Amino acid sequence: MQLRFLNKFKRITYSTSYLAEIDGLRFLAIFSVVVIMHITHYIDEKFHHDSLIQNDYWRNFVMEGGHGVALFFVISGFILSLPFAKWRLNNEKKVSLKKYFLRRVTRLEPPYLIALIIFFIAHVWVLHKYTFDELLPHLFASMAYLHTIIYHSFSTILPIAWSLEVEVQFYVLAPLFFLVFLIQQKRVRWVIMSGIILGGALYWYNVEHVVHVFRYIYLFFCGILLADMYCTQDSIIKNQFWGFIIGLCSLLGFIFIPALQYAMVYAKTGLHVFLSSPGSHKCVYEKTIFWQADHYYWWNVLFHLPASFCCYFFCGKIVDEIGHPCEQQVAFSPL
Repeated sequence: MQLRFLNKFKRITYSTSYLAEIDGLRFLAIFSVVVIMHITHYIDEKFHHDSLIQNDYWRNFVMEGGHGVALFFVISGFILSLPFAKWRLNNEKKVSLKKYFLRRVTRLEPPYLIALIIFFIAHVWVLHKYTFDELLPHLFASMAYLHTIIYHSFSTILPIAWSLEVEVQFYVLAPLFFLVFLIQQKRVRWVIMSGIILGGALYWYNVEHVVHVFRYIYLFFCGILLADMYCTQDSIIKNQFWGFIIGLCSLLGFIFIPALQYAMVYAKTGLHVFLSSPGSHKCVYEKTIFWQADHYYWWNVLFHLPASFCCYFFCGKIVDEIGHPCEQQVAFSPL
């Protein structure tokens, strides 16, 4: 009865390596970005004049729903690298680069180009916000997934497509990144990928005005490293029960912890102001801003990799217990 109900929500797939756990993570990412951040913010702005949420923590909670995008990048790194990892590490089916790129184009291009053209027409001839000549270069830049690189800003036509631009840039460069699987020594691969994760985050931390694939390279490599661990069947958490508990805590932490970073900043600011003389407020402010940036950086580096792993473990355990609601039954295997 339970499985019959779940079968109504199944997603038919032609992939031989479908992982229902990943759909669970996708839901978490989508819910965070669309429902927690965008819809809530829209309702607050349009109907309540920014007064719907008074509590500082919950206002930050809404805005931090954008961390779902980071989870999407980790998922992309995992999903795209998995066939290459199986090929190189487990001697499974060889990956055809032609089919790889063709699949990326056929999945993304048609709906994306249609959306761009619709919004281009709306901006020029319906809303009259821009002239045809003004907006045409932005259309071409957006079609090439290079608007953020060329204009150093989100697309004028479709601002929310910035993450898609980053994704496509990763799709193009990904086969080069996946050459890391040619290295036979597992520990060497892990050290190299860990270095890229930490080095990339350190180099780009607190750089908000730059939006391209290398700005988020550490997130994609979190996924690539997880794919490596998945294929080599290395279990970081040996005990299934504790793996489930840690996964559950990570799931809740992913949702509720990010907003706390601002509460910590406010608390430290208040403590400084309370203990400092009136003439030293400028120094306190500068130190606090620096601490906030440093805290945000370490949050991104230290949270997303273990949280992604543990959330995956948690979703996998749940799906393994209730059965996979899909055409193909896949046994869950922890990392």
